[in-house]
Amino acid sequence: MNQEITYSKSSLTIVGGGISGTALSRLLQQHNTEPITLLDKSRRLGGRASLIPISSHDQDLAIGVHQCSIDARELFSQETNQEAMVKELLSDLGWEKVANTEVDHGGQLYKLSLNAWSDLEQKLITHASPISLKLSHHVKQLSYDCNERLWYLYGEYWAKQKKCKFEHKTACLVLSLPPQQSVSLLKEAQQTLAMEQAAYHYIAHLIKQFEQVVNQAQWVVLLRISQDALSDMNQTGLKESKIIKQITKLSINEKTSQAIIALHTQAQWSNIHLEDNTELIEKLCLLELDRLLISKDSIVVLKVHRWRYASATLKSKLDPQYLTELQLGFCGEAQVEGSIERGVQRALKSALKLFSEVDLSTQS
Repeated sequence: MNQEITYSKSSLTIVGGGISGTALSRLLQQHNTEPITLLDKSRRLGGRASLIPISSHDQDLAIGVHQCSIDARELFSQETNQEAMVKELLSDLGWEKVANTEVDHGGQLYKLSLNAWSDLEQKLITHASPISLKLSHHVKQLSYDCNERLWYLYGEYWAKQKKCKFEHKTACLVLSLPPQQSVSLLKEAQQTLAMEQAAYHYIAHLIKQFEQVVNQAQWVVLLRISQDALSDMNQTGLKESKIIKQITKLSINEKTSQAIIALHTQAQWSNIHLEDNTELIEKLCLLELDRLLISKDSIVVLKVHRWRYASATLKSKLDPQYLTELQLGFCGEAQVEGSIERGVQRALKSALKLFSEVDLSTQS
């Protein structure tokens, strides 16, 4: 039986609903009236900062970037007087200052509010210029028509427990994705072009740049454990662990004295076990925890999650980030230098820079 295909179009389409993609969506929504579409393969916005609901707990928990050091002053551009815009954007996206937490480099600690992403979804779709928000839409193929100067996106989505196909066309395209995913889609687009076409060589150059980015992954395991067992953990053994990089306490139930923690694995160990199944990762992490724990209270595994990221930025920056020849833009982790600890600032800076370059008025 042939799968049902839905067709759609917009002036600009953003693929990737992480921090950078949603920030760009919100900025464009508030400063233009052209139709915009935001697609993400997940069921919720947020990317690595998404809040993962745990059914046996009473709140959503962030297992990726849920707090970050941000120096808002570094995001301001004197030429465009962005100070008010940046402050409004941070508030809009749900990033709240943590009082009295100024850090060495001049930034301040911001924390993502628990209802941030659900609130943002409502803002995007109920605005006077609503964004067409398409969650659970996985873009699998990409092509570019040089004559029409249009991008065509093909993929799958779930509707009423049924897998359907979609085709979406757009004048401007922004990829806000991890580098390896951008490369995969660009290679698909390149195959639809002839070698003598200029677009073919533009895309070949972009692929070469993005393939230089070093990609890594990390396993994150969410666990429920007693506060007593957590407090009595062998800290020296934890520092020397070849498996566990760090343990983050996400929440505590004072009535039951149970804590929800996120166990982050070491990068080198993660890369070795990158393609292992979640059952094996769970078993290995529990064995390591058992070695470190003095008190052998019960531990409940809530979720095992593979978190991919770019560990190095582009060696030669995309400048500009929006290529008018292809009506193609990029934002996200590979675009701006900086450590992963300041990932939110990097993502916002990338979105603000691309926002200053995109001109939708020429796409009507």
